[in-house]
Amino acid sequence: MKNSEKQKNRKLLVVISDVNRGGLLTSIIQKLQLEKIELKIIIICEFCPEICRELRDLGIPCEVWNRSSKNQYLLLFFRVIRMLFRLRPEKVFTSGQLATAITIPASFFTRVKDRIFVRHHSDLHHIEQQSRLKNKRALYIDYVTNTLASKIVAVSLVVQEILVTQEKVKQTKIVVIHNGIDFEAFTVKKNSDSQSLQSSTNIRYPIFGVVSRLTHWKGVEYTALAFCELLKTHPSAFLLIIGAHGDSYPKVREILSTLDSTSYEFREQDLAIANTFDSFDVFVHVPTRPKAEAFGLVYLEAIHKKVPSIFSQSGILLEIQDPSAYFYMVPHCDSNAILNSMLDIVQHGVKKQEIDPDWIKRFHIGVMTSKYVELLSFSSNLKRYNKRNLVSE
Repeated sequence: MKNSEKQKNRKLLVVISDVNRGGLLTSIIQKLQLEKIELKIIIICEFCPEICRELRDLGIPCEVWNRSSKNQYLLLFFRVIRMLFRLRPEKVFTSGQLATAITIPASFFTRVKDRIFVRHHSDLHHIEQQSRLKNKRALYIDYVTNTLASKIVAVSLVVQEILVTQEKVKQTKIVVIHNGIDFEAFTVKKNSDSQSLQSSTNIRYPIFGVVSRLTHWKGVEYTALAFCELLKTHPSAFLLIIGAHGDSYPKVREILSTLDSTSYEFREQDLAIANTFDSFDVFVHVPTRPKAEAFGLVYLEAIHKKVPSIFSQSGILLEIQDPSAYFYMVPHCDSNAILNSMLDIVQHGVKKQEIDPDWIKRFHIGVMTSKYVELLSFSSNLKRYNKRNLVSE
């Protein structure tokens, strides 16, 4: 009787928030379903996001819980409690700060055995933002979830270091699983149909690409300043900025407003981003501090596409020895250095060597999803997995 009851309770509750398109999460969930793991998926959002359509297209049911205001957080917490009592899962897996802040404490109080979340942010809550109160509240939530979780997935060694050194999390609680990239899906023939750039770019050269949410720590304003200077000597240059508008959007737009509007374009999203990368002559990604990026998937996308790239060192680039051998590396928050690198590429054609293919193969999406399945499947031995993972890292 006990064995059959234990088998019956082998369910995995997945709670997701703070996401529109599924991307890596969709791949993980699809792999878990193929492994015949019994899943219950809840998505907390203000609207029905793209991830819902992605999952339903794969025949994977999900439940959407509306979050229209902060006043609903307590209601969501008790709703999760009721769900946990009804479902009685053996494991809970969360992604997104809201989902984690609500579900990890709820699963601890209802005595769920394995409480696992993905830590996507790096040092964001250690950097003073709009108010000290918001920072203290965010750090307190991090402390609570770190303490009550049984396992924490760090998406890079940077995140692992912050958890251990700044937030005093035990090393044995952390599992490092790097984010992955679907190399096959991201390899598209250059002449295939895609969401094209403005027609005016047919006579534009060079085209500088930025793929980044427009928030201050991404450093897009420094790229904009450098581009304004470059345009004085290269009037046919073009800047394409792809990313959701955030707190730095007004400043970036103000910097570029002095230019002819045909020399730049803002695009909040691009559904054919692989093709658009092929249009870039130069790619720029310059976060404002070393630990600003928890990972930085766009680094991998640019590396895979072999686009000459101007980078500041952050996130996954901290795991590369001598990145300046492969990329045009610039100091943080330095528009002059970005401009000089732009000129090195455009005027002087300075070449960089290609990175070792074996290095980037480690980030194949198949490697990532296999690690998540091993972590979340009920036949896995978490302690043994954690030891192997620490050795491999």
